[in-house]
Amino acid sequence: MRGLARVSTLAIVCAMGWAFTLPASALEMLDTSRLPRVTGAKDSFASPATTIYFTPDTVARTAEATRKALAAGGWQLYSAPHTARAQVPTMEIMTFKKGPQALNVYITQAPARGNATSVSYTAITLLNDLPFPAGAADIEFDPNRPLLTCVSAEPVDQLLAYYRKELGARGWSLWSAKAGKLPDGGPNGELTEKGAYGYYIRENQTPLILVLQRVADGRTKIDIKSVPAKVLADAREAELNRDKPKTVAEPAPAPAKPQHTAADDMADQMMKQAQDIMRQATADALSGAKAPTPKPATEPAAPLRARVDSDVPVPMPENADDIDYNAADGKLDYESTASVRSLAAFYREAMKAEGWREHKTVINGPKMTVLDFSKADKKISFTLMQMGASTNVKADGSGLISAAASAKKDDASVAVSAAPASAEDLTAEESSGLPVPKRRTLTQSERTPFRQQLTVNIPLELSAVLGFYRRELEKRGWKEDVKGAVIAADKANVAFTTPEGSAVLKLARKDNETTVTLRVRNPEAAKKAGVLPNAGQTKVLFGNMTASEASITIDNKTIKIGAGVGAKKPDGPTLDLKPGKYKVTLKGGQSEEIDVAADEAWGLLVGPGGVLPLNVY
Repeated sequence: MRGLARVSTLAIVCAMGWAFTLPASALEMLDTSRLPRVTGAKDSFASPATTIYFTPDTVARTAEATRKALAAGGWQLYSAPHTARAQVPTMEIMTFKKGPQALNVYITQAPARGNATSVSYTAITLLNDLPFPAGAADIEFDPNRPLLTCVSAEPVDQLLAYYRKELGARGWSLWSAKAGKLPDGGPNGELTEKGAYGYYIRENQTPLILVLQRVADGRTKIDIKSVPAKVLADAREAELNRDKPKTVAEPAPAPAKPQHTAADDMADQMMKQAQDIMRQATADALSGAKAPTPKPATEPAAPLRARVDSDVPVPMPENADDIDYNAADGKLDYESTASVRSLAAFYREAMKAEGWREHKTVINGPKMTVLDFSKADKKISFTLMQMGASTNVKADGSGLISAAASAKKDDASVAVSAAPASAEDLTAEESSGLPVPKRRTLTQSERTPFRQQLTVNIPLELSAVLGFYRRELEKRGWKEDVKGAVIAADKANVAFTTPEGSAVLKLARKDNETTVTLRVRNPEAAKKAGVLPNAGQTKVLFGNMTASEASITIDNKTIKIGAGVGAKKPDGPTLDLKPGKYKVTLKGGQSEEIDVAADEAWGLLVGPGGVLPLNVY
């Protein structure tokens, strides 16, 4: 829906039950209408699966406030594996997980609302649920397949016990080459010189491997991924055959090689599947060394003192460690052995002494505190969070930005973008079943039973990106409409015929990046469901989730929708429109402007918060 606040596809498939029905348990687990809003929020649509509201604040401030509010409620921020996001002032996308619940947050500018900020909460169904330890950082997680990496301040032995308990609650059993499926009790995994590992199995599921590795800063890196069942079968066979006598026909082992045990075989397989994370640690026989348990953060006997050798433009405590300061983006991240309370007292005193004014926040606890400061037109926000044995301090804001560093960053960005694409840049990966190059800064996908859309930002020249997609789509059996292709230096539009239907690939060059939009549609599925539009027109389907009759006026026509009509399946009224912009007015509710294109199908669904526009096809 162009000109209107965008709604994620998960919102579409959740809200319109006739398009795609989520399991009832998924909707019962998370009620997005009960999640926290930022100050000044005004609801537009609210339901368990999707909630949309508007706020007069900027996208950046709304995103930061939302992030903090959800974190205070136990939600942990994660990102998709192996991806990076571009910094877009008018848009922010975040994903969170809390136990078995997952949430997508889409924040964007809404021109139709006078450039107010729109916030969409959408429940995500987890096809795969892997637990995040409390206080975990740098979390990368894939809800569709077993893949998780993160960093924790907890020691290795505690993490082994945590994952055995949490994975066990999800039906996974610890496995060993010697005994197979292990009963409760006993060791929680295999310890190595620099960490530990363990295999997990579950009926009718690909096995998992958990790898823990202590890193230089004293924290523990966690990796979980699936491994072929053959890895376990080979390790089991090696263990069973380890003590069997050799037959005469078998050649004697080479005397120059050291003895290789079944445990070594198992470790070698683990290394291959865990991308060599711990190859050095298990080059020799596995050892029983345990990670030292770090001392917890404690209150200092005296107030914290500021260090004098800091390049950061705000006071820094003497015990600040692992400092990461980005002067161009105005971001600061470090660890401290001091408690949250001590650090909060330090910043309140030190910032006040430098002329900063504190603004009270609602997050002010012993394990997490948020401090907001302003001075003239500058602002800085600190988030202090206890993470196991230490306190993590994150700060950002205009008061941390250096103009010189920002200009240098812009120059470097131009230089990097001008570099030619390498073979590694154009290595094909997948996102939601569609190809994406390894080098990219933003990846978004939308899906309904009738359409799928992929949007990717790639810091490479348009010609290189176009060549990548032509090559990869041809491999999938897609046929390009060569005669109809429109190719220019700064844009391209290419149509394809796919085994399932039609597709359009659009590329646009702007701000040293190529933006790719790949849309795939299945007309047979749309026709079968009764949502296929007439050629050159837009079909609008109406639905009503409320318990009373609703009336919508569009294109000078008033459409009445009975209570519950069109909410579960496409049995409500329909309307054919020409492509263009239309004002949609709900009787007794709000008005919106929608912009529809030819050969599209849209749903207008009436809910407790008003009308929700949905791009169905």
